[in-house]
Amino acid sequence: MAASKIYDVIIVGAGAAGLTCARHLSGAGKKVCVLEARDRVGGRIYSLPHDIEPIELGAEFLHGVHPILDDLIQEQNGSFVTAPEKHLFLKGRRLVPLKNFDKEFGKIINKLNANPKNDRSVADFLKTLKNVPDEYRQSFVAYVEGFQGADIELIGEKSLALAEQEDEGEIGGDGAFRPLQRYASYFENMLGQKINALVHLQHIVKKIEWSQKHVIVTTNTKEKQGVRFQARHVVVTVPLAVLQNNQPLSRIEFAPALTEITEALQGYHMGHVQRIIFEFKERFWEKLSKEPVVFMRAGPDHYFPTWWTKKPIHNNILIAWQGGPKAWEMATWTSQERAFKALSTLSKMTRKSQNYLIENLETYYTYNWSRDPFSLGAYSYTGVERKKSRHRITEPIQEKIWLAGEAFAKKSSQGTVHGAMETGRQVAASILKKL
Repeated sequence: MAASKIYDVIIVGAGAAGLTCARHLSGAGKKVCVLEARDRVGGRIYSLPHDIEPIELGAEFLHGVHPILDDLIQEQNGSFVTAPEKHLFLKGRRLVPLKNFDKEFGKIINKLNANPKNDRSVADFLKTLKNVPDEYRQSFVAYVEGFQGADIELIGEKSLALAEQEDEGEIGGDGAFRPLQRYASYFENMLGQKINALVHLQHIVKKIEWSQKHVIVTTNTKEKQGVRFQARHVVVTVPLAVLQNNQPLSRIEFAPALTEITEALQGYHMGHVQRIIFEFKERFWEKLSKEPVVFMRAGPDHYFPTWWTKKPIHNNILIAWQGGPKAWEMATWTSQERAFKALSTLSKMTRKSQNYLIENLETYYTYNWSRDPFSLGAYSYTGVERKKSRHRITEPIQEKIWLAGEAFAKKSSQGTVHGAMETGRQVAASILKKL
């Protein structure tokens, strides 16, 4: 069966990487097609409109001001605010600021080895630490599980060390920024009026057939199965876990089979995150401290140990966050079960009864990315390094198939929106040299 249309490049996935790649290729005059399984663009950037402010069910923060993302926001006349770096920690039964937190936390970070003879897990690294106060050790574990979405038994010391060396500093550094507009809107508008011509929504890619001449991508839609597209190159930007798993709905078959894909994914893991956005009738947390309440943290033994407000904006929204193994454990729970467990931790943090919290709760919002067949998790991290080499995204597999997305970004950008965008741009630049 012949393909319905022929393109220069087919891009699988309309998330940050796929849309960025499409923008650069189409801007260079190439014939591009983007195939997206969902009924929307944005991937793991998912924003709901709300009368107070947008509800971000996926990515929310900009971690540092990175040109590729900053330029996108600026060209759409967007704006963002800085989340103040103020942290309260649950110690005993009270939330208190930890003295010298940045200094003590930095001591642990500085002991990470970025060039070990033999890599090891972060869990094994922690076993070697001596004379570290328990609250700082717990805060470090909560950071790795929460910020990285990682299992400390799996994430590699080397990759974490490299990320911290390259990074601008997430703890006590330049801080995190939050767009004031719907995060997803920047990507919905990214291709301008060309979006309807370039992006084919609700096209689930089932098979990628490749040869030295071309690639043929077969999709299923609601109306029809076996819709075929042909191109000279294909860029696969689906999340890491979709490539690694055999989930029936989202599995992509490569024909002939490609061992290079499996090899390229070795050492990568998908992180898991659960977040719940609570809207309350009153801002009872503002009475917990004389200073503005921004981040509230508990130890990793709690479910949903990290909370934050929308400061510097004053509203009645409070976000609960859980990353790592507990987030994966809760992936099978109902949203009500997750919300109840989150409120249990909030009750301990604020010394407000759960009955009080429930009575003052207007509503809550959540999305289970770990059970979404087109994501199967939140974002990736790198495990213990067993070999020196890994696939370079600027090099194609079999001269036809390219991989892009946050999983393949440089260490400090892995798991981020700007990292995904950077890989999309890099792959586009490499393809243009071959077309």
